[in-house]
Amino acid sequence: MNIPLKVTDIIGTKDRVVKANEDLAKLTWKPEIIQTKDGRILKFRYKSFSTFVENGGKTTTEIRLSAKQLLCLLGGTSDYQTWNLPLESNVRRPSENNVVKSIINNLKNTSTEYTFPTPIYMSCTNVWQEGTYLCILLTDREGIPDGILDGGHRILGIKLADERDVDLSNVYICLRIFTGFSSQEITQTAIALNTSKHVRHTSINNYFNLYEPIKILLKDQTISFFEGDPSAPKDVYCSVSRIISLLKCLDTDYHPRNQSQGRNEKRHPITSLSIVGNFDRLPPFLEKYKHLLKPAVDLQNEIALELDKRYVKACQSGENIPYVTSPRNKKYTQIPSGATLSCKLPAAIYIFPIVSAFKVFLDKENKWTINFEKLHKRIVRKLVTKMIEILRHSKYQGLAENTNVRNPKIWDMVWDEATKMYNLM
Repeated sequence: MNIPLKVTDIIGTKDRVVKANEDLAKLTWKPEIIQTKDGRILKFRYKSFSTFVENGGKTTTEIRLSAKQLLCLLGGTSDYQTWNLPLESNVRRPSENNVVKSIINNLKNTSTEYTFPTPIYMSCTNVWQEGTYLCILLTDREGIPDGILDGGHRILGIKLADERDVDLSNVYICLRIFTGFSSQEITQTAIALNTSKHVRHTSINNYFNLYEPIKILLKDQTISFFEGDPSAPKDVYCSVSRIISLLKCLDTDYHPRNQSQGRNEKRHPITSLSIVGNFDRLPPFLEKYKHLLKPAVDLQNEIALELDKRYVKACQSGENIPYVTSPRNKKYTQIPSGATLSCKLPAAIYIFPIVSAFKVFLDKENKWTINFEKLHKRIVRKLVTKMIEILRHSKYQGLAENTNVRNPKIWDMVWDEATKMYNLM
């Protein structure tokens, strides 16, 4: 059964909102966590709650918690991975961004009772009452665990405010609990709840496990797969969309010998580097070129390290390398291998044309015609030298990086250099 993607259709109309339990704050409150063969039960004291039934037997239960009670229920630290309520069903992952900072600031300046205007939404398998206790059963269905669907940033804001000794005694928030949803409906609901602000394609792709080949084949690399991913740097060089763009550079559908009515679309993937938003094309593309994932990332890492070495030497000699700069506010470039450079590299001008030029060394079946592991570093050094020479030419000096990276003549010159090297092997 398909459910509508409008949040109002899912949670009901305003006149059905459940009234809060005003006596809750007076009760002694300590949640229990009970592991069963079916899943995990959260059991906590709650005098009364209300449930209304939606079409199809789905139910919505709403309770009002004080901020302190919410923190007790969640447990753990400000790291969402330690919370009792899983966040895997949420499209986004919370980080201390401007939204969280604004929440903390608002809580600092709250002197009267304050209730968050928007509830936290979560899914569960069942909700029932045992005397004065409310029980919530959380299970994992088809790889989609029950847990928080929306509200991670609100929770993180409350947790960080508590850690910073903000008075939360008058702060309340509603918890709205959905039951009876299939794993597909949980997915649709989570996306619907997060569409008041655009959800990045990377997060949606990760939610649907489209990046599994990358996670498996590049498990030794540090890559950011979704918004707020705490396991990777925020540097563009470490983003999953960047990894896919590197792979696109090795797409053999693009070749300098190709001509399409005098245009350059099929010669170089200059304007087609990002396909993360194309949910139909991405899986077959990754399947076709997954054997080139590691070489593509190795090439980026090696180009970055080579530029870093040259930057250090250039600083000593008083020279400059086009577009490679001293980092501002200590924002050094970080690469997936885990290395942090001593400089700030440009986003694209060196990486994409050089990686694309390595197609010279691929055959018609996308297999290497050279010993890649043995030779790629030497080839990178020569192509970096060629790129620096090109960008120092008066024709390209002083232009914006994006202008030069979109110039097919620059890609052609790097390709020609790689072809010369191939012919001499």
